[in-house]
Amino acid sequence: MAALVFTGGAHAFTCPPTTLSERIAAADVVFVGHSVGYTSVPGAGVPQRLYRFTVDQAVKGDVGRTVLVRVPVKAANGGQVIPEQVAAGILASRAGGTLFATRCDITDPGAVLADVDQPKGNAVKLLIGFLFLGGVFAYSFWLLRRRRKESAVPH
Repeated sequence: MAALVFTGGAHAFTCPPTTLSERIAAADVVFVGHSVGYTSVPGAGVPQRLYRFTVDQAVKGDVGRTVLVRVPVKAANGGQVIPEQVAAGILASRAGGTLFATRCDITDPGAVLADVDQPKGNAVKLLIGFLFLGGVFAYSFWLLRRRRKESAVPH
């Protein structure tokens, strides 16, 4: 029979309760790409990996074809293993000239692209539609009044 051992309260890394749109707005760099490997960062206070990403689509910020992003190793510090050659949406922030991301900043690439590809300018499109509709109604009323005047005139 196995015994359960409790080691006290766990210190879990919790992500802030914000929407993806808010997190994208707060990030310095956002892109969709895939990891092509990492190197361990020696001497960091929190164990980290320096991931190299090939960028599939830049979304926000100055992004080249490849990007280096530091990610904590331990889950309690916000770390997450990023598998190679698997697409991911990365929302990175600058810390000391280096891009940094936690597991809250690594997300579904489709969700990132869907969020930033939302149609813009709906209010302008709606206004143009109402102006067009108003023009059609004005022309229709003008034709209707003209026909009534022509039928009222005796021949």
